Amino acid sequence: MKTNIKTLAATAALCIAGIQPAMAIDTDPGDYTVLPSGTNALLGYFQHLESDTFSLDGTEVPSSELSGNIGILRYLRYSDIDGVPVGFQVIAPYGQFGDATVGGGDLEKADGLGDVTVGATVWALAAAPTDLTGTTLGFTLYGSFPTGDYEVGAANIGNGGFTLTPQIGLVQGLGGGRFLDATYDVAFTQDFDSNGFDVSTDPKHQAQIWLRQQFSEATYVAVGYSGIRGGDVSLNGTDTGAKIKSDQARLAIGHFINPTTQISGRIGYDFNADDGFKSEPAFQLRLMKLF
Repeated sequence: MKTNIKTLAATAALCIAGIQPAMAIDTDPGDYTVLPSGTNALLGYFQHLESDTFSLDGTEVPSSELSGNIGILRYLRYSDIDGVPVGFQVIAPYGQFGDATVGGGDLEKADGLGDVTVGATVWALAAAPTDLTGTTLGFTLYGSFPTGDYEVGAANIGNGGFTLTPQIGLVQGLGGGRFLDATYDVAFTQDFDSNGFDVSTDPKHQAQIWLRQQFSEATYVAVGYSGIRGGDVSLNGTDTGAKIKSDQARLAIGHFINPTTQISGRIGYDFNADDGFKSEPAFQLRLMKLF
């Protein structure tokens, strides 16, 4: 029975680990660039994930497979308070799983609306987008509400409990059109009940780095890295062994097709994933409209 509980918990928590980070807190090149006060941005994302490798507590579980599609609608508003740049945003994800099996057993699928997230950003330093050597430093606080379905033992689009995620973001101009984009965040998820289990999740840490080359104000290419650690899951006070430990290499390209419309794409590949599903690979397309 103990092994069964561990498998169920790991399946639920680590299916989320395979998709959830890209839904809300993942950052793309230039995300912390400060836009003029009064600017609005509407973004639409499409993400696709496939994996046929699942590990629990460092041990690979054969005959496991996961695929999923995620759509995200995101709205941002740039403003200022007494001259200090601030931003506000709302993120609404929607997801659907294709294949979802662990150890040859099919999982229940909790598709549909994910966890709606709101965020507020304050910039302590704000270089102009055209400043090739300037420094931009911002702090964001995200709150994710458990609007998505979650069931222990299912492939879930929701996170189960309310999650609070503080994030720090840096944009550093390196000269010659090169920029370093970096973020670090910690996600704290409240304990919650699911299917008669008391579910507890430890804080989850994520570091993201992009080295971006702006060939012009309209076009960039970037290489990046994302590392996630933590998120250990306990059921009824018993450690399940479910956690997140993954390292992902990334490549992204973006282009403004006109002064207010940008299209960008990203591909990520997990070169190290000791726990959870290993992305092989993960794709993202993004359309942004400024107004």
